[in-house]
Amino acid sequence: MKKRNVMSLAALFLGTTMVCAQQFYQVPTDYVRSQIFSVSDLTGGGSYQGSPYLEDEFSYGRILVEGKDLPGLLRYNAYYDIFEVQVGPAQINQIEKTDDLAITIGPKIYRVVTTPEDGKIHAQVIIRAKKEGDYAVWKVSRASFTEARAATSSYDKAKPARFSVDSQYYMQKGDGILQAFKMKKKSVMELLGNDKDLSAFIKSNKIKFKGEEDLRKVFDFMNMR
Repeated sequence: MKKRNVMSLAALFLGTTMVCAQQFYQVPTDYVRSQIFSVSDLTGGGSYQGSPYLEDEFSYGRILVEGKDLPGLLRYNAYYDIFEVQVGPAQINQIEKTDDLAITIGPKIYRVVTTPEDGKIHAQVIIRAKKEGDYAVWKVSRASFTEARAATSSYDKAKPARFSVDSQYYMQKGDGILQAFKMKKKSVMELLGNDKDLSAFIKSNKIKFKGEEDLRKVFDFMNMR
């Protein structure tokens, strides 16, 4: 029993130390505004499944804007299309969405792009154009919200409120418009004009379009020509 108590006290001490050691980073007010989003505003304080965030926890990242490189604890709200920055234990602000904004969280880079469907929106860089005329690939992730539904009969089941996140890929050649496509060979080939050399490359490399690594192979091939 004593051993268990000692372990519990040690865990409590460690957890308290970690909370106290949490470092917050201040971001100039020119680039943020007060947080306006609350999950309870949508759910009415009730239970729900899923999340409006790509990652619920804040992660260390960088805010690149107007030539400045600012550290921050960041997460992306895919429902409202905003990046949130935690600047204190209970203080969260949202980062202003500007054309020159870039966000990095780990290896992921996000920028503001314009799509035919959503206008200006944050998008993750999947393939970066390295020279003029190159193809770039972006991924836009959006969360939708479905309200809770009560059972309508004894045979029916109630359904809790739910957030669902879906992603859409876009191709952009040079400074051209963003064009949506699916993670399928047919969709990619149609977008790239059913290029015969590309078709042969896909076949010889047994590309199945199962993930983003396959997209990198395809568009790296196109950009090397």
